[in-house]
Amino acid sequence: MPKRQMTKRRTKALTDVETRMPIPHLCIVTGIVCILLAAPLLWSFPDIPNLNLPLWRMPILPHSIMLILLCILVWWRPNAVSHSRAWSNLKKTDWAVVALLSFIALNAFATIDSIYLHASLRMMLCISGFAIMFYIARAMARTLIFAWVLIIAVVIGGYVQGLIGLREYIATATAGEVQWRTFGTFYNPNILAGYLTLCLFTTAALAPVARRPLLKLALALFVVLLLLVLGTTGSKGGFLAMMLSAFVFVWLIATFIPETFGAKPSQHQPTPASQPARALTQSIAHSFARMTRWALLIMPMLMLLAIAMAIILLPPIRTRFAQTFAQQAHSWLFRWFVWKATLNIATAFPINGSGPGTFHLIYPRFTEVGPTHTAHNSFMQIAAESGWLSLLALLAFAVLTFHQVLRKLPHTALTARWFAVGAMASCIAFLAHNIVDYTWYVPATQLTFAFLLGWMLGCVEGAQQVDAHKRTNSKSNERCAAVHTKRKLTSYNRRMVQSHIIKWLVTALACVGIAICISQCAGVIFATRARSALSIDWALTDWHRAVSFDPLNARYRIALANVYLSYEFADAPHERAMDALRQVQTAIRLQPTRAANYHTLARTYITLRKFKRAVRAYQRALYWNPHDTLAMCDLAVLYERMGERDKAWQLYERVIALQDAPYGRYHAIDVPVDMNIVRACVQLSRYLLRMPKRNITDVQKHLKTAIAIGERFLKFMQPALVELSPTAIWERNEVTHWVAKAYAMLAVIDEARGKYKSANANWDKALQLDSSIDPEALREEWKGYGKDGQ
Repeated sequence: MPKRQMTKRRTKALTDVETRMPIPHLCIVTGIVCILLAAPLLWSFPDIPNLNLPLWRMPILPHSIMLILLCILVWWRPNAVSHSRAWSNLKKTDWAVVALLSFIALNAFATIDSIYLHASLRMMLCISGFAIMFYIARAMARTLIFAWVLIIAVVIGGYVQGLIGLREYIATATAGEVQWRTFGTFYNPNILAGYLTLCLFTTAALAPVARRPLLKLALALFVVLLLLVLGTTGSKGGFLAMMLSAFVFVWLIATFIPETFGAKPSQHQPTPASQPARALTQSIAHSFARMTRWALLIMPMLMLLAIAMAIILLPPIRTRFAQTFAQQAHSWLFRWFVWKATLNIATAFPINGSGPGTFHLIYPRFTEVGPTHTAHNSFMQIAAESGWLSLLALLAFAVLTFHQVLRKLPHTALTARWFAVGAMASCIAFLAHNIVDYTWYVPATQLTFAFLLGWMLGCVEGAQQVDAHKRTNSKSNERCAAVHTKRKLTSYNRRMVQSHIIKWLVTALACVGIAICISQCAGVIFATRARSALSIDWALTDWHRAVSFDPLNARYRIALANVYLSYEFADAPHERAMDALRQVQTAIRLQPTRAANYHTLARTYITLRKFKRAVRAYQRALYWNPHDTLAMCDLAVLYERMGERDKAWQLYERVIALQDAPYGRYHAIDVPVDMNIVRACVQLSRYLLRMPKRNITDVQKHLKTAIAIGERFLKFMQPALVELSPTAIWERNEVTHWVAKAYAMLAVIDEARGKYKSANANWDKALQLDSSIDPEALREEWKGYGKDGQ
């Protein structure tokens, strides 16, 4: 056939099939592409309230955009597309869709009985965005050109993150930090590793499908870049998930694309000498054809082993694997205790959990180690938050989706098979990584995972529809036309009613979600203004507005109560304290399991001079968080104020004992995270000095412990990190004050014992840390204490 006729026929087919999509679908594809490109740059942090993210980085923002795209899809879809074969197949209920809807329904049921409704509504928005992304990606991927456009957005997103991560590691390595773990634009290196594994196998699967040699070379370089940056993250979980998915990737290729491992010579046509690149490609294919199948299966395994050795030799991941078997505290033992606590939560709330998005609020009641906002195991966290049935529904959705793809894969075109194989390997990497991490709770990785699930299923279904359309007999279509017309006339009204019900129901739910997002965004705007307000009156006004726009947010009410309590020279302190008390009580009704709420309640009662109620508030805080060292220290101070010094002494000893318990030994990162132990050591030393017979050896031991822990804390809190958070600045100043006081007390003890040289050194260190310390006052305080013990 002449070349012009072939081009004309191909253009006509493209016009009939691929450019027939209306403008709404082009808008939807554009929106999905923008989300896939912007998610790793903007929405790469989990929904942690303490982060105080700006408005454009709120985790619920991309999910609200997904709700808007769903409304466009429902209302602005012409009949030619809504009644086409692609959309009619989507309307058929399959088991994967049933599992997904069951997962949404179970989470909605858990939201009703949640311990914190505000957090559960935010999580429901994220789950809805996940389902909408799956649905839209499945629909759009049926058209080949849209499938290419969408997957290229994922590849570009991974490439940008690879460049950012490589630049970051090179900059830190040249500065001497060769063991630096790459963060990129994500919250931590583990999440970056999870995103890179999602992009890795998808990019690798596009290379064989690409027609131009330069594009193949570029995709191969992208894969190498992603592997290098994945190694610099030092993520053990991400590395192991990548290795598992690599073997799955090779098995899928060997099973469903066997021609990759060897093609018959008759399948290759002679190539003109004017195309050297194509001739080289065909010569390589012929050489592969001459090899045996088992040898070709061993070669990828050897390549993966070589890649693994190359990554292990990188300093970040080599250090991480070396620390796995070290004696000091590290992340694996910390994860073990967190998983144990998470399993206890899931056992305590087996039906509907504590509520979606409320893990960090119920976790302190069940744990033995330090605080964390996630369980480092998304599956166990889903069971703890939404119940075991919700977890089973999500796993059934993923398994049934894989089953549908594998069942249809042998009957699809080669391009669709490559697409599905790469996407399935990436999805398996995501699921495997969530066994030890929490990428499910990060919008960038969660939405990319939902997109790949829907995209690979849509590619397979779209390829099957094209093949089925080619095999359709025109005469059978004519015979069925009359029957179809009669059925259409009788069921027209019923279909119209169902269509309108679905449209209005989806629109109503989407409007509720968008209204929730707008309300919370307005609250974030005024809360940000309140935190940076120059005047306490302005802060009070902005917090009032934040509470009025987002009334379910308990943290805003606690912040408003703290502003009320900050009026030192108010005209009516009792009225201000009563206003604060009303806000705190409302916050506790909204969020009853957060220990910090009871701290503010206790402060309010102290302001009102109701000390017994303040004691009960602190005890309630310790009920929900038995390791709340701040509540223990504040309650000890209150006991001293009430004259009950024995109870205060017991609380200080309880705080100090935590450093040898799992709480003090195992952390997510190997740094001191509790500054109240320093405070408790100094306060207990002051108490021991007041005893009639004091043991100076014990006093010095506690003071040296305070100095050692405090200096480690200050060393970790470098100025570059402190500038990121005002809370970190306050903590650093507090630790500096208590360490300086410990040096000053050691100096006084050395002076009393005649060790003047050591005393002068300690005085110098104390005054260097805190110049406000008065040596004469401490000496007078020492003279008033009892006699030394033996």
